[in-house]
Amino acid sequence: MQQKPRCQQCPEYQGIKWIQIKLPEETIAWKIGKNASMKKEGYHHNAYNKDLQQALSKKPWKWPKRTVYFISDIHADNDAFMASLVASGGIRKLGPNDADFELTTKGRKSRFLIGGDCFEKGPGNLRVLRSIRNLQKKGARVHILAGNHDVRNMLGFRSIGMEHDTRTEHFFIRMGPKAVSFLKEIYDEYLQGEKALRDIPSSYECTRILYPSKRWFTDFPLHAVWAMPDVLIERELQRMSQKIKLFREECKRVGLNPRMVYAAAKKWQSLFLHPGGKFAWFYKDMQLCYREGSFL
Repeated sequence: MQQKPRCQQCPEYQGIKWIQIKLPEETIAWKIGKNASMKKEGYHHNAYNKDLQQALSKKPWKWPKRTVYFISDIHADNDAFMASLVASGGIRKLGPNDADFELTTKGRKSRFLIGGDCFEKGPGNLRVLRSIRNLQKKGARVHILAGNHDVRNMLGFRSIGMEHDTRTEHFFIRMGPKAVSFLKEIYDEYLQGEKALRDIPSSYECTRILYPSKRWFTDFPLHAVWAMPDVLIERELQRMSQKIKLFREECKRVGLNPRMVYAAAKKWQSLFLHPGGKFAWFYKDMQLCYREGSFL
């Protein structure tokens, strides 16, 4: 059987036998055209080109001094994250476990940019966080950018325990059923044993704390009318009713009652928001944007 010629643009994948995801075997150039990437409208294209030329005349274009590996939208899929790191050429996989890897020579000289949305959809939120931390501990230059899912998690979990306020009391449930897998992970790993729920309030009280009050549906439109058009307010009310229903159904499906949900949410706060928390580094290190050379 004739062997396919190796892709000239692809990095040399190292440790590929330890990942289960097929990596690219060929590449194509990033074309500029109507159906390929950016639409090439005559007026806007000419205007942008003029602005770009004017900017370049004042200050020369600067390319990054280091190679930048940009990986985004991990969504708690650690297997895909590790495959992406191998695909970049920045790491060498050494075995089947998450921590079984090392930086390649190129990886030690480069920069790893995590483009946000590390949380929610997948089954391994904690695995992804530990892999990012391992990447840092092995000497990689890692920058973490804020994704909307990451910020939504932070706002939602932080709102628990605050005094009920129409502007914020829906933040936790607003995360919706996507947050349930994360709650389940936290509960299974950190809240086992007979004393796990010892200091947790009753189911009735936990429900009152976690969910927006009945008055919220009347009061929210009065607060939001100054910032949102009526059609968006109505859509938000419908969305919240749906999210409450779906959140309850998803919690029931994975075996979490209101007391377990509240306990897991409070544990999330101690892990991520307390200065001494095991994952406090995640939000502490997070940036809204990152600049390298002339790239933002």
